[in-house]
Amino acid sequence: MKFFLVLIFVLFSFFGLNAQEPILRNFSISDGLPSSEIYHVFQDSKGFIWVSTSEGACRFNGYQFEVYDISAGLPENTILEVYEDYKGRIWFITLSSEFAYLENGRISLYKNNNTTRDLFSGAFHPVKNTFSVKNDESIEFVTQNYIKTTVYINGEYNQIKFTDPQVLPNLLTEKDYYSGYKYMSEEYIFNKPIPKTVRFPFLPVFSSNNTMLSWGTFLFLPSETNNIEIREFDEHINYSAIIDEKIFVCPAKQGVYMLSKENGNYKEDISFLNGLSISYLIKDSDGGYWFSTLQDGLYYAPNINVLFFNNGEDRLFTSIARHRETIWFSDYNGNIYKKTKNGFFEFKNPYPKRQVSKILANNKNDTLFLAGYGMPLTKIAGNKIIYDQNYNPAPGHVLSVNDFIIDNNNNYCLAQSTSLLVLNKSLKPVYDSRISTNARKRFDAVCLSNKNEILAGAMDGLYILSYYSNLEYLGNLNPLLKSRISSIKKFEDGFAIGTKGAGLIIYLPDTIINISKEQGLLSNSIKKVYVEDRNIWLATNKGLTCVKINSIKPFSYLIRWFGNSKGLPSGEINDVLVCCDTVYLTSNKGFSFFNYKDVEPNQEPTRLYFSEIFIAGKPVNISNKYELDFNNNSIDVKFIGLNFRCMGNILYKYKMQGVDKEWNFTTNPLIRYTNLPIGENILQIMVQNEDGYWSKTPESIVFYVKTPFYKTTVFFVISFIIVLLFLIGILSIIYKSRLRRENEKSQLTNELNKYRQQALAHQMNPHFIFNALNSIQYFIYKNDKENANNYLAKFSQLLRLVIENSQKQNIPLKSELQAVELYLELESLRFRSDFDFHIHIDKEIETETKYIPTLLIQPFVENAIWKGLLHKESGQKSLFIRVFKRGIQVICEIEDNGVGRLKAKAISEKRSKYSSTGSKLTKTRLNMINNLYGSEINLKYIDLKDNNDQALGTKVILFLPLQLGETNE
Repeated sequence: MKFFLVLIFVLFSFFGLNAQEPILRNFSISDGLPSSEIYHVFQDSKGFIWVSTSEGACRFNGYQFEVYDISAGLPENTILEVYEDYKGRIWFITLSSEFAYLENGRISLYKNNNTTRDLFSGAFHPVKNTFSVKNDESIEFVTQNYIKTTVYINGEYNQIKFTDPQVLPNLLTEKDYYSGYKYMSEEYIFNKPIPKTVRFPFLPVFSSNNTMLSWGTFLFLPSETNNIEIREFDEHINYSAIIDEKIFVCPAKQGVYMLSKENGNYKEDISFLNGLSISYLIKDSDGGYWFSTLQDGLYYAPNINVLFFNNGEDRLFTSIARHRETIWFSDYNGNIYKKTKNGFFEFKNPYPKRQVSKILANNKNDTLFLAGYGMPLTKIAGNKIIYDQNYNPAPGHVLSVNDFIIDNNNNYCLAQSTSLLVLNKSLKPVYDSRISTNARKRFDAVCLSNKNEILAGAMDGLYILSYYSNLEYLGNLNPLLKSRISSIKKFEDGFAIGTKGAGLIIYLPDTIINISKEQGLLSNSIKKVYVEDRNIWLATNKGLTCVKINSIKPFSYLIRWFGNSKGLPSGEINDVLVCCDTVYLTSNKGFSFFNYKDVEPNQEPTRLYFSEIFIAGKPVNISNKYELDFNNNSIDVKFIGLNFRCMGNILYKYKMQGVDKEWNFTTNPLIRYTNLPIGENILQIMVQNEDGYWSKTPESIVFYVKTPFYKTTVFFVISFIIVLLFLIGILSIIYKSRLRRENEKSQLTNELNKYRQQALAHQMNPHFIFNALNSIQYFIYKNDKENANNYLAKFSQLLRLVIENSQKQNIPLKSELQAVELYLELESLRFRSDFDFHIHIDKEIETETKYIPTLLIQPFVENAIWKGLLHKESGQKSLFIRVFKRGIQVICEIEDNGVGRLKAKAISEKRSKYSSTGSKLTKTRLNMINNLYGSEINLKYIDLKDNNDQALGTKVILFLPLQLGETNE
């Protein structure tokens, strides 16, 4: 028999209003602040945040702090306040009443610092919010000894002193700033005695609907009935302000109290930063709040309207449910909390360290149900937690519930890590998918249809359970329904389905619609879905998304995002619930809630500024247009988007007109271009704000790359003239050169013809003709008709061939060799039997197409016979002519076995008789031919000797180029 254990839990702990506070980010020395002791925080007209510290002032751009101290030019490091004047100059107010200002990136000291320093000698410093710069360049401030000082531009000064605070309100006028405190309207009167403990300073603050006065430890709140409510704090009030009709009071060591007027009375909304002394606070242009502290650096709240609760630690909270006017939520450790009008209450889970995955409110019987991992199904009624200690639906099985609902028959439908389970109101199993399908399957979501059917989301897609028996897989209807399903909620006549990977699926009777990151979701991984009218809220791993459905047919929607930039404690949202315009959500770092109408999307563009520009690696002053030399056309552009809610996580897009065709996207605030083209290049940059709105117009800089001189019209004209003159000069030189060459060639040709005629005359000299005719006569005398006729025929053929060849500059090698052969045959007849000759021609040489100068070889043959062989007294007289190819040359060798050149020369000098000059003429001709044609015909003599150095003859070698004289011209 089952029995129920009833545990009555008393209130475990009560968290007052101090348990809820906005999300705050702390900036300390590790983030770049020069000191944790901060006196003032200020936003200038450009949007930069300035912080005054005990170790200098610094400017914050959302990425880093830029420090200004003595080393940067300040008179001292203790900066009490930062002020911006009518010229946009940033003034630094110091503890010693010395001043400096920042203008165009340079710090200058105030010219009358000697006067201000000597007046107070460091004993009294200026009171905050009293310093001002007038149009006449005079400055005005109030010091702690109740003296208002005005210093004029010429160094003269004026002082007004007041000591009686009772008469001060009568001295104030609407335009005066005595002590730097603004005018208090005369319609408000102090109907209560001012406490004797009240001392200076006091601070009246005004807005359109609220007025207040802080004085020492007292806060005066005038009412609509001209009465004044006085509140006293334990410590004196460092600072108070009215922002958006809310009153902020900052007592020393007590953090911040935020009050608002409701039905004519003031109520305390929240308090936070308890234990810290707040020295100043502002609301920036993006709606964020900045709090400077005297001991813990700087705090920033992106949105004061988003509050969170985390029980004093970064705790992971899981599920949310609403039961009447109470909001219930749970943490990862299994603790249960409820939020009421009176605060936060905590219930200890009887199953510690067991995560509660689902809280379900049943408004019919005022019961709250809990389910989770390793814990039984649990009920909460009032302050009672009721659970079935003995319940176990299957032997050896522990419930691990991811989601559950109660159907119209009061059955419990549970999506478990291993099955889909249905229990009746007696907690007995009605259906178990493990039994019906014989498979273990993880289910993460369940939802009840209008027909009392159960839609279940599993790892492999969507299922529907009808009549607790038939489990049908719907994934085959559409590929989207095969996605891993994490959450299902009713929407219109269908369902809104969250998936892990496919985004949001809207499953309607006649259509299936998918909305994913491509359509604007923050993430495709959805943990929970909540439907409020036509708003579909999605808890994702990258923030909270609201999909507002405008119409179904045609389908249209609008997407809004809520993340860290909107003040949420974490981007990992685990569950979401919306009630009466208030959004409640659990995340990995706490429980948060806010009225989403107070968190409107920011449509104002993020301001963008250029911080540094480098041209060819060198820094230049910021300008909107630059002219670059063509050889110094590389640029680096650093810029900054001032959006503190994004804290550096800002998306930019840029395009260089003339270079880029499409926009480039980046989160890096640095752009680099090398080798910009000649002409106008316009760099355009746009920035996206935290809600996805882009700049309305891009910020632009023009980079004009000058045309190099060698591409200008003037250069082209000058170059054309120079080139023209150069061409004329070259043509003139060429003409004169060719004319000179032609003259030289004509002269060489004439000389060559002259020597050719000499060579011809030498070859046909009378001595040779006489010897030839004498030989013919000898054959006739001997009646040797055959030899006479043969000799005469060869002689006549030789004469004809020589005459024909002499008419040409170049002749085929074959013709030259024929003439040489005829000459040798005639000489052999005259020498009788003791003379022989041999002519060898390489087969590779085409003698008919290979041309050589006329009468080139014959003189060397004649010289070999008349100087070498003729003087040989005994033995066979031989002559060898060899013609062959070697590399790129044709070699012609004329070799004899005569007496050699030395002996022939001696004999010639002794006898002084005929000596052949043909070889000398040929050498001269060769030099002329080489000069005329640019050829390289070389000549070499080799004296042949035996081992005893005795002459064996002479070898003449002619080196002829392969391409020499390929024509007969």
